[in-house]
Amino acid sequence: MTGWTHAGEYLPWLTGTGFHVAHSSTQSAVSDGLAGAGYALATADTSTADSRYDAYRSIADALYLPTGSGANLDALVDGLRELSERWPDAARLVLLWSGADALVRADLLGWTTLGQALMTAVKHAWSPLRGQPVVFETVAFVGDGFGADHL
Repeated sequence: MTGWTHAGEYLPWLTGTGFHVAHSSTQSAVSDGLAGAGYALATADTSTADSRYDAYRSIADALYLPTGSGANLDALVDGLRELSERWPDAARLVLLWSGADALVRADLLGWTTLGQALMTAVKHAWSPLRGQPVVFETVAFVGDGFGADHL
């Protein structure tokens, strides 16, 4: 079993635990650093999402969640509880979410509820009650003006 670690141990400039907001210019450094640390990478791009539901679908697809997991927030939350089943060979998994700032601009409530769902998934993924525990984190990439972590 993998002990609890977080992305900030591998990328000390990245703050937070479980859910991080990083500047889009750091995407390659984050991807390379976490891949080198043994994280499985799931990538989602919601920069052209027209609604929160498009963002849910993009994230559900990136995480290989069951069909229908992107239909609404409840379905996505249910799907996120199955991360260890969907990623059985991954001891550490990170969602690299580019274009996250588009959802902030278009639907702040959608951003907030999706962020909360992803943060809750961190706790559920690590729980031995949900199959093999997996360390799960999200890095949401945003542009200037969003208080993101920089190198």
